[in-house]
Amino acid sequence: SMLPEAQALKSSVLADLKRTLDDDFANCGYAWPEVQALLHAALAPINVRSVNQRSGAASLDYSKHEDNGLRVVAVGGNSLSRGLTLEGLCTSYFHRNAQAYDTLLQMGRWFGYRKGYGDLCRLWITPDAQQWYAHVALASEELRDEVKRMRRADLTPKDFGLKVRSHPDSLIVTARNKMRTASTYVKQISWSAEGAETTKIRTRSNGANVAAAQRLIRSAWTPGSVVPTSEWGSPIFRGVAKEEIARFLDGFEVHPHNFALFVPEDDRQSYGLAQFLRSTQEPKLQRWDVVIPQGSLNETNFLDIGLKVRPLRRNVTTPDDGRTILVSGSKARVGSRGVEREGIPKAEVDLLIEQAKPKNVSDKVFRAARARPLLLLYPVMPFHEDVAWTGLVEGDLLVAYGLSFPSFDDSALSKKVPYRVNKTWLRDHSIEDDFDEEDDDDDAS
Repeated sequence: SMLPEAQALKSSVLADLKRTLDDDFANCGYAWPEVQALLHAALAPINVRSVNQRSGAASLDYSKHEDNGLRVVAVGGNSLSRGLTLEGLCTSYFHRNAQAYDTLLQMGRWFGYRKGYGDLCRLWITPDAQQWYAHVALASEELRDEVKRMRRADLTPKDFGLKVRSHPDSLIVTARNKMRTASTYVKQISWSAEGAETTKIRTRSNGANVAAAQRLIRSAWTPGSVVPTSEWGSPIFRGVAKEEIARFLDGFEVHPHNFALFVPEDDRQSYGLAQFLRSTQEPKLQRWDVVIPQGSLNETNFLDIGLKVRPLRRNVTTPDDGRTILVSGSKARVGSRGVEREGIPKAEVDLLIEQAKPKNVSDKVFRAARARPLLLLYPVMPFHEDVAWTGLVEGDLLVAYGLSFPSFDDSALSKKVPYRVNKTWLRDHSIEDDFDEEDDDDDAS
């Protein structure tokens, strides 16, 4: 700390620290000489502590360090993810593949109220985790809307609880130690007034997905004939038979993390959305609208069948060496807000927008108003911050899809989709719970 600045910065470690100060903390009002003078005193007391079930909070005894405070790098998994309070926490690195809502929400309490140094708090997470948090925020918002709807409809919390559990995107919350010997888990899912999108795509699956889309469009349109367009200028194919939609869903290779849409390969024939569509007698689900939303890029020949479209430009990230493509980064959306108005007469859409003012109309409102379900086929041109990225062949369009279901009576079990998931899948999507059932809050209360 006493070295002259020029000499100190010959150290690559100190040079990195100065760069971080300049890049990330420039708004905190400290210049490098002040920081350098305090570095040794600030860093010397820091030690690394493991926080686990055995040591627990006892490994961080703040009362013994009341004079100067306790300075630690706390490393841990489940104990930290259960919302352990770390006094004075200012930097967090979150690097776990947690997809269960409760774990994500517990972890979301990182910083609390930090009087005097909120500007120094930093959180480092993966692009994948960023998408999960965007998703949870969206789900929480929808949940609040559902509570309001429940009150208006005079429903009981029991009715409401069933609705939450059967939501297509509700992650399975079975702890591993409660799975016992179960080899499969059948989850009933209701698609009434629900929507979903493939925001995660396997790079290697794009060829199969293009082929599935080609087959679907060829079944609805004769190449060379006039392309029917919607009031919003998108190619639209109305009244497509549900069998064609089911065939498309079967052929599309969905990334396992698109939870609502993924069915394990070996269970394709007996479980999942495609099979549900084939067997459902629900009148509203017999015929579909298929729409190709238009983007801002130059017109191109889509699917090599002479169909001219303007692709959507979407930024993508590739968290696992290019094997997976996350579309639209942290937004976790492929389509633009409002895209689910497609297939609804314009006069009706205008009325819904008028009724919603001053708020924007959410796509959920359009779903409830639609007469037929909608399949959105997205031509996506991926852009990546690394210009040399070769996740796809140059010029390849990604194909993603979205679904928008009308509101239909799903009170009979036959109108729900049973999803059968195997043990491997459960292992990847369940909560790593280290507590016995007796310790659960519900049981203790």
